Amino acid sequence: MIWDISSLANLQVDPSVSLPSEKLDLFWLGLAHQEAAIAYKALHKFSAAGDQTVNFFREQLGNTIPIEDQFKQLLPKLADKNPAIRENATLGVAVLMPEVRPALKQALEAELPAEAHRRITVLLGKAAPERSGRQLRELRAVQILELIGTEKAWAFLEELANRQPRDFLANEAKDTLERKNSRQTSQ
Repeated sequence: MIWDISSLANLQVDPSVSLPSEKLDLFWLGLAHQEAAIAYKALHKFSAAGDQTVNFFREQLGNTIPIEDQFKQLLPKLADKNPAIRENATLGVAVLMPEVRPALKQALEAELPAEAHRRITVLLGKAAPERSGRQLRELRAVQILELIGTEKAWAFLEELANRQPRDFLANEAKDTLERKNSRQTSQ
């Protein structure tokens, strides 16, 4: 789900706000969540943290691993002995839906441990979202950078917009910069 964030336009970025490092990954997962309330909480937390958020996003978005590679890393973890690793892997695969749906179907045809097979079956049984969690997270991250509005945030949006090959994230960043430029020229 995507929402109108114009009500946050007057959000004050407070340089003294610092998110605890152990919460950053949790909020990052929240940005990819299909449930708007969870994602909104993460958006609000990240928006208030200014340059800390820009630095964290640079780290996360600057080294985007191709979806196929992410899936290959997560697949064996679906049957890990550690329940927390299995659950995190399941959440990780869910974030990549619907792009990995064909790969999940193909994985079911291979010899898999029962636990991995069960988790894949559950994932495939869920309705495919319109946008993947990854796309939602990228879109929301661009919105947050726009809300932060510091020189550092705009410079990072510029980098994202110019990255090659062009992808969903680059296109969203480019659209945001065009919106900013059209607002400046109309004033």
